Amino acid sequence: MDSFFVKALGLELKSKIVGARVGRPWLEEPFQIILPLTLSPSEGRADRHTRAPGDRPLPSPSGGRVYLYCSCNPAFPILYLTSKRPGASSKEEKRLELPGRKHHDQTGALFPKYLTGALIAEIRVVDMERILIFRLQGGSLRQQDFAEDDYSCLDLVFELMGRNANVILTTDQGKILAALRSVPAHKNRYRQILPGHIYCFPPKPAKEDPLSLTEESFLRLLETYDGAIPWPNFLHQKIAGLDLLLAGEIVARAESKATTGLSLEKAFWIAFLEIMDIYRQGSFSPAILYPEDGTGRLISFPLRQQIKRRLPDQVFSTASEAARQLEKIWHQMSAVQTLRSYLEQKVHLALDKARARHLALEDDLCRAEQAEQYRKQADLIMAYAHQLRKGMDQLNARDLFDPQSEAFITIPLDPRLTPIQNAQSYYKKYTKAKRSKDIVRQRLEEAQRELTSLSLWLSRLEAEESLGALLEYADTLREEGIIQPDELTPQADCGPRASSARLPFKDIRRYVSVDGLEILVGKNDRGNDTLINKIARKDDLWLHAQDAAGSHVLVRNPQRLSQIPYSTILQAASLAAYFSKARNDTKVAVAYAFKKYVTKPKGAKPGLVVMSQKTTILVSPEIKNFP
Repeated sequence: MDSFFVKALGLELKSKIVGARVGRPWLEEPFQIILPLTLSPSEGRADRHTRAPGDRPLPSPSGGRVYLYCSCNPAFPILYLTSKRPGASSKEEKRLELPGRKHHDQTGALFPKYLTGALIAEIRVVDMERILIFRLQGGSLRQQDFAEDDYSCLDLVFELMGRNANVILTTDQGKILAALRSVPAHKNRYRQILPGHIYCFPPKPAKEDPLSLTEESFLRLLETYDGAIPWPNFLHQKIAGLDLLLAGEIVARAESKATTGLSLEKAFWIAFLEIMDIYRQGSFSPAILYPEDGTGRLISFPLRQQIKRRLPDQVFSTASEAARQLEKIWHQMSAVQTLRSYLEQKVHLALDKARARHLALEDDLCRAEQAEQYRKQADLIMAYAHQLRKGMDQLNARDLFDPQSEAFITIPLDPRLTPIQNAQSYYKKYTKAKRSKDIVRQRLEEAQRELTSLSLWLSRLEAEESLGALLEYADTLREEGIIQPDELTPQADCGPRASSARLPFKDIRRYVSVDGLEILVGKNDRGNDTLINKIARKDDLWLHAQDAAGSHVLVRNPQRLSQIPYSTILQAASLAAYFSKARNDTKVAVAYAFKKYVTKPKGAKPGLVVMSQKTTILVSPEIKNFP
C-alpha cells in the first residue's frame, strides 16, 4: 500500500463506517486483528449520501454487520472492510499444518477490553503517510476508568508501513494502551511502542512536502538533479509520499508532455500537479497491477507508464475489494512458497542420504572387484600344488599369468590345510566376492535411479506454482517414504486440486498448442508411466529433455498426422525443457520421437524408457503463450 491507496481506503472507510459500533475484536493469525462493526440505520442512510462515486453500498445497512480486517504481517501489511467474516482460509491452506507458528503479542490481548462497544466517531488520513487514525468514543470501560486515566475518547492508529506496520491504541492524550506489535527499547531506541508510553508518529524523512510545493520550489528541486540516478529514483528521494512507482508515473507523463513542445521542467510540473490533484480531490480508481516479476501491486488510479504486465490491471469499485483480492492472492502464493520450501527440504534430506548410500556402495564395489584377485591366487596355488605340502604358510612363485614379469608374488596359505584345500578356500572367496559384486552393482544401479528420481523431484517442486499440485506431491512423497505420515496431516476433504483435474489422471498436466493439439506433461514418475503405458498411442509424439532428468511430454495425435506441426513441437519441447533439471539453462536440447519408437524395458522403474530414431531440437525452457 502506498500513501495514495491509503488515502483512497481512508475515504471509503470514512463514508461507510463512521458511526458504526465496534463489537468484541479478536486476533487471528500473528499480527492480525479483526473488528466486527455494527452499522446503525442512520449510518446506513448517511452512507448513501457520503460514499465515493462507484463505491458499492454495504450490505444490510440497517443494523448490518461488517468486519474491518487488518494484518501487520511485515511481508504484506493490509487493511480492508468486508462483509464476509475473515479468517476462513481455503481448504487447501488448512492442510498446511507446519511447525513454528508464532504467538500473539501479549499487549494485543488488551484490545477487546478497550474497544468492545466503542463508537467510531471520526476517521482521518495523515497527509501523504500510510497512517489512518480512528477516533473512538464510549466502549466497555466504566466511566470511572475514563476519569481515572483522564481521557474521554480513544485513538486507534493503523500504521501500514511495510515491516514496521502496527495497530496502536492510545488515549486522546497520546498514552499508549495496547499495540498489536510491541516495540521495546532494544528494537527501537527512538520510538518505543509499549503500554504507558506516549505515542509519537514515525520519524519523517528529510524530504519535501508534496502538498506544499509551489512551482518555484519544485523547479528549484529539479535543478539539483545531476543525472547520477534515474529520474524516478531522484523524485522518490526528494519528495515525501512518492514511492518509485508513483515517481515513475510522474516521469512517464512528463516525458510524454515534453514531446508536445513543453520544456522538460514545465512538463514535470504539470505531471506532478496531475498526480497530486488525484490525491487532493480523492478521484481514485482502485486496481491491482500485475507486473511480470511480482505477485501484484495495489494502485489507486490507472497508470500511463509502460510496465511489463503478466495480466491486465484488475479494476475494483472500492479500495477494500482490491486489497482483499490481493491479500487472497498473496496468501495463496505464500502457502505455495511455504509448502514448496518444506517439501524441498525433505527431498534434500533424502537426497543427502541417497548420496551417502551411493558412495558406500561404490566402496563396497571396489572391495568386490577383488574377486578376480582371489581367482588368480587360487589358480596359482593349483598350478604350484605339486611343489607345496601341508604346513606351509605361504607360496612364493613367479606370476604365470604375466609371462613378461620377472617379479615373484606371495600368496598366504593356511598351514592346517593341504595345497588343494587352500586353493578351494580361495575359490570360495572368489565365488562369494563375485556374487557380492553382482548384488552391489544392482544396488548401485538402484541408488543411481533413486538419485535421479530425487533430483527430478527438486526440479518439479521448483517449477510448480499450484498449491493443489504441491499437496498431491506431498501425498506422493509420503507414499514413497520421503515424508513421514504425521508430518503433513491432510484433512478428510482437501477441496479442489490442481487445474489438471479435468484429466482422468491426476499426475498429468494438460496444455493446448497453438495448432489446437493436446500436450500432456507428467508431474512425477507415476504420471510419466501413465503417459507411456496408458495414454500414448503409436502416432503420438513423445519428448524429453536430453541428458537431464525431467518430465515426459506427449503430443496427442488423434488424426494420425504423419508430421506434427513444427510450432507445436517447439511448444512441447519448451515444456519438456521447463519441467526438467535443466530449466535454468538458456537453451536445452530436447529429444523427440513418435511413441512407436519409445519402449519401456521390462521391470524398469516408473518413468524409465528407451528411445530410438530420435530427433533433437534446441529450445528455451518456458511455459508461456498457451491458451
